[in-house]
Amino acid sequence: MGQLMFLAGMDEELEHKLNEIGIYFFQEFSTIGVKKAWLNMKEVGMIVDFNTLLSLEAALENKEVSSLSKEVVANLSEFYQKNI
Repeated sequence: MGQLMFLAGMDEELEHKLNEIGIYFFQEFSTIGVKKAWLNMKEVGMIVDFNTLLSLEAALENKEVSSLSKEVVANLSEFYQKNI
């Protein structure tokens, strides 16, 4: 279990995916951002969906997915639709 596992909304699978693209620490995650991390996962052939995107955002904000604002979810939905 790494450092990222302690963020709300983070599980072992998501942490493993982040580790696979070279993200091991919160600072690295916050620097690259949710959208770029998701795109990097997709580029290396990982199966990523809208729920992955929401989970990444929730982890970055250190909250549960259900606590994300409607505006954030709408923004991520638009991004997802453009990048699937």
